[in-house]
Amino acid sequence: MKPVNVNAFDIGSYAIGARAAFGALAQWSAEGIVKPTATGTLYSYVGLVDDDPVEKTVDGFFSQYDMAPLIRAGIGRAWLLGGVTADAGDYLKIAAALGAGTEFLGVLDAEADVTRTLYSVAKVVGDDVGDAEYDQTVSSISSEELTIDSAAHLTSLALSKGDYVVIDSDEAAEVNRIDDPAVSTTKCSVQLDPNASHATAIKIYKLVQAEVLLL
Repeated sequence: MKPVNVNAFDIGSYAIGARAAFGALAQWSAEGIVKPTATGTLYSYVGLVDDDPVEKTVDGFFSQYDMAPLIRAGIGRAWLLGGVTADAGDYLKIAAALGAGTEFLGVLDAEADVTRTLYSVAKVVGDDVGDAEYDQTVSSISSEELTIDSAAHLTSLALSKGDYVVIDSDEAAEVNRIDDPAVSTTKCSVQLDPNASHATAIKIYKLVQAEVLLL
């Protein structure tokens, strides 16, 4: 991933209330504590969780109670949900409900058109981003291994080690990272054990970084 901070001019330091990926959009959890935004949230956010070169308990994530730098104003790189595309000048909103609708993911989706709405939280100021193919069906999960419904669809995800993904189902949603992008022609593996409750309509979304101005 690229650095989260592009041109931030207001950075604070906060305790993390729930595991947060580098680059996650964050909301208040309690006074002085932030956590990734819940999908389906309208426009409640504080800023972007910056990355940190210091080794973490979970690589690529701040764990609960870690202190994390938070970009509160300026330009940074946020996570755009896989399968979504956004052009320079487009507005972004907090992604609609995934999983049970209560999980804290900190990912963004594109507004329906280029018009800013009450729900817009960021504007794309970098290159056009996203790929419609970064949204594929998972046939099954076994430990850390995900079986994609076809070899062609696994190829379409264009996965690399360390990529951030959302695993979504009717039961749960989570942010994870790719460990092995090609366990076989139809399988990849992830860094963290997926939520055990995934069972129905399982999807994988490869996240892409969008260079955005926070609104």
